[in-house]
Amino acid sequence: MTKALSRPIADHSHRRAVRALRCSVITPALLQHLYDNSLDSAGIRAFPGALRHPLSVSAIDGAMMWLLQVGVIRREVDGQGLTSRFRVTALGRQALQERYQAPRWYDYLLDWLARWYC
Repeated sequence: MTKALSRPIADHSHRRAVRALRCSVITPALLQHLYDNSLDSAGIRAFPGALRHPLSVSAIDGAMMWLLQVGVIRREVDGQGLTSRFRVTALGRQALQERYQAPRWYDYLLDWLARWYC
């Protein structure tokens, strides 16, 4: 019975991650850089081509926290605990492969609803 329940949840999480990436201000170039490297918000702001349009460090933090909640990225861990740096998760890698479709108007609507009301 748990296998029947886990598959729709996984599909829902995957669709939500793809939609979050399509609507994000973060570019695929930055996410591909985060496969092997980690960056903090200031590093993301300085990374060329990381954002669709210029944002403040606090706005970048907000965008990254949403992707963290969705499960696309994670905080990097060092020997002393969590750091302020981000890396891409396995779900983020899968979702990035499907992100290249242009977002539709209802992608923005569903992403906004999920971000503020769920």
